[in-house]
Amino acid sequence: MPLWQRIQLRPHSVRSFRLSALARYREAHLLAAHEHRLAAVYLWGYCAEMLLKAAYFRLQGWQVGQPISVSDLQQAKYYSTRALLFAWPGNLHYLPGWKNLLAEERRRQGKGYSRGFERSLQAHVTRLALNWSEVLRYHQFRPFQGEVNTCRQAVEWLIGQFRFL
Repeated sequence: MPLWQRIQLRPHSVRSFRLSALARYREAHLLAAHEHRLAAVYLWGYCAEMLLKAAYFRLQGWQVGQPISVSDLQQAKYYSTRALLFAWPGNLHYLPGWKNLLAEERRRQGKGYSRGFERSLQAHVTRLALNWSEVLRYHQFRPFQGEVNTCRQAVEWLIGQFRFL
């Protein structure tokens, strides 16, 4: 069975998002070490996206192995834009959208972040969002080392703080 078909048989879940994020983090680190900077930034952006999605669905009560469908992801975005009135341009890859949805849902559930933690979360997601988009795959250029470091550090913060997200 081809790879894509095998992947389709395994649904997303809080666990799969988290484990995949950690695997992509390690792969990106290897790419960066071998001067494949754009590929590293690309994977670190996806790593952050998966961590934010996993944190949101965990907060919403999803069990670690419970399937998360594309429809579930789209409903989360719809809720964010229609009920919470957050701006969310484009598709399901928008990092600030996932961060805003997660932070607001925590507030609504009486589990809001401390002011300092939320500022740190905002800063790290913003730094990533300024350097990452899923459309990086269509371009050929070399990010500056500082941009690479910024993305790596932001993702490392998200990984380290995941239990608090």
